[in-house]
Amino acid sequence: MKNTNKLILIFLKKVLFLRIKAVVLLTFLIVCSDIISAQTSEVPWMEGSWGVRLIIRGGEDLDTFVTNGYDYVEEARRIVRDYPTMGHVITNFTNNANGSLFLLRENPDIPGLANQLHPRFFPSIENEQIILDVIQVFKDAGIKVILYMKHRPGMGDGTTAQINSWNNYTGGTNNFQYFEEICAGFAKRFDGLIDGYWIDNFGGANTTIPAKTSFVNALLDAHTIQKPVIATNWKKSYFSGIQVDSDGPGERDPDNYQIIKYQANDIWSDYTHGHVTSIGGQKAPSNSFGYDEFTLPDFEVSGVSVSSESGKTLVKHMFAPIRRRWSQYTEPLYYEEDQAYRFVKRITDAGGAITFSTTIGPGGIGPADEIRVLKHVDAQLAANADYVPYVRPAGAFLVGETTPNYNQVIDFKEIDNKQVGDPDFFPFAYASSGASVTLTSSNTSVATIVNGNIRIQGEGTTNITASQGGNSTFAAAPNVVRQLTVTSGGTGGTTNLALNGTATQSTTLAGAVASRANDGDTNGNFGGNSVSAAEGPNAWWEVDLGDNYEIDDINVFNRTNNCCSSRLSDFTVSVINSGGTTTFTQTITTAPNPSVTLDAGGVTGQVVRIQSNLTTTLNLAEVEVYGSESSKLDQTITFNLPAKQLGDADFDPATASSGYNISYTSSNTNVATIVNGNIRIVGVGTSEITASQAGNVVYNPAPSVTRTLVVTDGNTGGTTNLALNGTATQSTTLGGAEASRAIDGDTNGNFSGGSISAAEGPNAWWEVDLGGNYNIDDINVFNRTNNCCSSRLSDFTVSVINSSGTTTYTQTITTAPNPSVTLDAGGAVGQVVRIQSNLTTTLNLAEVEVYGSQSNTNNTITIQENTTGFCDVDGVIQSADAGYTGSGYANTSNALGRAIDWEIDGTAGSYTFVWRYLVGSARTADLIVDGTTVATGISFVNTQGGWLTAEATVGLGAGVKSVILSSTSSTGLAKIDYLEVTGPNVVASACASSSLKTSLDLKAPDTDTEDILHFYPNPTTDILHVEVNGSNDAQLDIINSSGQNVISKHMGNGRTSVDMTRLPLGLYILKVTDQKQVRTKKIIKK
Repeated sequence: MKNTNKLILIFLKKVLFLRIKAVVLLTFLIVCSDIISAQTSEVPWMEGSWGVRLIIRGGEDLDTFVTNGYDYVEEARRIVRDYPTMGHVITNFTNNANGSLFLLRENPDIPGLANQLHPRFFPSIENEQIILDVIQVFKDAGIKVILYMKHRPGMGDGTTAQINSWNNYTGGTNNFQYFEEICAGFAKRFDGLIDGYWIDNFGGANTTIPAKTSFVNALLDAHTIQKPVIATNWKKSYFSGIQVDSDGPGERDPDNYQIIKYQANDIWSDYTHGHVTSIGGQKAPSNSFGYDEFTLPDFEVSGVSVSSESGKTLVKHMFAPIRRRWSQYTEPLYYEEDQAYRFVKRITDAGGAITFSTTIGPGGIGPADEIRVLKHVDAQLAANADYVPYVRPAGAFLVGETTPNYNQVIDFKEIDNKQVGDPDFFPFAYASSGASVTLTSSNTSVATIVNGNIRIQGEGTTNITASQGGNSTFAAAPNVVRQLTVTSGGTGGTTNLALNGTATQSTTLAGAVASRANDGDTNGNFGGNSVSAAEGPNAWWEVDLGDNYEIDDINVFNRTNNCCSSRLSDFTVSVINSGGTTTFTQTITTAPNPSVTLDAGGVTGQVVRIQSNLTTTLNLAEVEVYGSESSKLDQTITFNLPAKQLGDADFDPATASSGYNISYTSSNTNVATIVNGNIRIVGVGTSEITASQAGNVVYNPAPSVTRTLVVTDGNTGGTTNLALNGTATQSTTLGGAEASRAIDGDTNGNFSGGSISAAEGPNAWWEVDLGGNYNIDDINVFNRTNNCCSSRLSDFTVSVINSSGTTTYTQTITTAPNPSVTLDAGGAVGQVVRIQSNLTTTLNLAEVEVYGSQSNTNNTITIQENTTGFCDVDGVIQSADAGYTGSGYANTSNALGRAIDWEIDGTAGSYTFVWRYLVGSARTADLIVDGTTVATGISFVNTQGGWLTAEATVGLGAGVKSVILSSTSSTGLAKIDYLEVTGPNVVASACASSSLKTSLDLKAPDTDTEDILHFYPNPTTDILHVEVNGSNDAQLDIINSSGQNVISKHMGNGRTSVDMTRLPLGLYILKVTDQKQVRTKKIIKK
């Protein structure tokens, strides 16, 4: 059985007189091991996860520590930056070792609780926001959050006044009932924010401690959006009959101690509490060598444990103090770099989980030595590096061990598949004694052992046995056997990724579609209907694997008919990653007979492309792509692009989450070029700037981000004939005299010159669309000069119309121009200039010139609540707080993704948005324009009872724009008094043009709707979870910013999950319809 040797490691380390007992237990576990490993755990996200602890003080202590400079939010940000491979974190619900010191103040179930108990129990109203902000930092980074809490109202080092306060509150009895009610109320404030609880000191008599089942149920019932997972520190298990006698020189305590074994011990937990052998009572070091020899191999048998009482499958989780004592940064550091990584690597590879209980030093920052160790762990995980093998410390031994019979074991990893031709190698096989390991091969036609290394001899399988015969200290180690599989070298990885890919080609001949070349059939005879065909010259075929993979080998099979094999005698194979970068290319100039294998060397790629370099048809019998899932980390690009003017300095506006440099391209090098990695302004106009980051050995390429750069000349005069770049149309066209003739730059009035337009009357019209709003100064209209026809332009009207369809200028001319007339439009804002004939005759125009410029004379507007331009608030309009202007202020409900919507109109250029606000705790928000996030992390600081302003400046295009301020904090937005916008020709719009608003009624939901419709996370990157309480049958629709229905699902039992992975980034509407009503909510795809 696959797990047999791992199990042997656990039990055959015992002293000689214990080995018979171990074999009996081993037999039982061998039978069960495959069953256990097949179970699905209660906490899939914890399988293979590692994490740290961020300790935050509770109660009045929190105020003291903050006053002394502790910045817990910044420490959370540092943890996210320094440990990107980390999957979870444990922080606080109650203070360590003092369950009466809470992290929150306001309790929704017990109004005024803070006034009923001693002040030491709670932080200030300002500082209770800290735990919520810390949680949000981790949630934004995709890190799961677990809260530590005590299972008793312990006073810790509480004062007499504090203790008396509690006794007065409870009446001296039923402590557990009051404590449970308080905890359940606070838990409601974490609903939808956290992922689990770690409950300390679980147990005891029910008269002093909350009843266990009642307490757990109260916590779970407080969470209606997302049920948290639970671990209770109640019982510990140990390896039977095994104790440590000595840890070696410098051991802390001479007493013997047991070795912890993680398994399901109660009916409440979803993952093991992970507490190590007592470091206080038995004085066991938190990094005991016993864990290396017994606990870690037990993880490798199975990363889960099934409860015989509850039937739950628990993730095995280890919770290890990184220093000699819990939470005390002054104690010696126990885990150094190599051991810390070995623990994390072995546990997470087995599907278990580990949390290091880290500490906090002065200023709220982790100690430098801990950071060094954990950054090493993170870097090694990112590189998927091997760990340093364990060797028992000198002088360490178990109870009953005597030389030369100390136990040793061999850590022998599974051997990766090899290919014929691979060099000699030594596998990961090391003895805990530190003595060298001997290898033997059961099949010498596949592999032999030469100078201690494995040498590949041929295809097939062989069993490689690792042994260590013992020495003057250690007895012989139990042998460990691993299977080695050797292939011919034509299969690279073990999976043909192309079989699940999507194939396309430049053209298709005779029904020989692209998918024939990835159907699993290598038959090269065209009559077998498994050969693709694309017409030349330079035909191509490619397969999209759906995601980035590490590509090892590419096998290309040729058509075998005599007529046609030479068609594949000159072709290029390329691998292209998800960012569009070519990571591998090789040209073959000999026709495969019947196939050729290319070694891509493990490059990262999503698309494999075959490009013919000939003029003939491209035939392919099959393309096989062997590789494995990419182990690289993802990264994203943040790119805000303000408007610019000629003369502005070079700039670099984008950043990558990996911290690596950004590369840019410009679609219009007459406007902007790229010089030394910066954007350089060279002319007036617009250009699409694309930011990309190609990735490296650690990071995948970032998805490219494109923004529109608007460059103006900084002048206000009308020196440019805007019509030359416009689009002309007319009511009809006579004699081929198209509308564009009147904006071709030729003022010649003779019809025979081919530069005069003609539209048939009566009431013919002609117009030019300038492509955006401009300040229109002068309009020159040139008449036809032929004697027959100049009078056709003796009565006409010239109008200027802006992008919203409003006429901003009009003038009627009743004398025929001879040959032209100039009209002063006075800087009217417009996009369209229209010539309307008021006669029944044909309308002829020799030329129309429109002089003006994009306005750089900004104007400022203020949009109050319930006025033009104010569209919607996810909440209410209030007037309770003094100091507002207008009729009140907009106040969103307290939740992530809550937003306020406005709508404006204006020309292209730079816009500054200013919000006047009031808030009692710091918040952040994103600015979203027309469904695209244009500014992130806008800060709304604590206003200390007064009103302040926050602002953001961005570059926007012309036309009507939907403007949304969306909360990125769990507590919603600040109270917004007004929005002030400064920009080119900016005006408030009536909210009618937004397709989202015309297709749906987006009035703020009432309280009942808020309570009934739950959805998370918002913003989302992939899966959106939706639940409608009280509804068993509902219809869900996701609607994009164009009003199109992009996802529809039936919600059985009122709940469902929606995969939004493939939807473009931007704003969407969640619409849920049941028998009672239609509910709508805004959601953001990031």
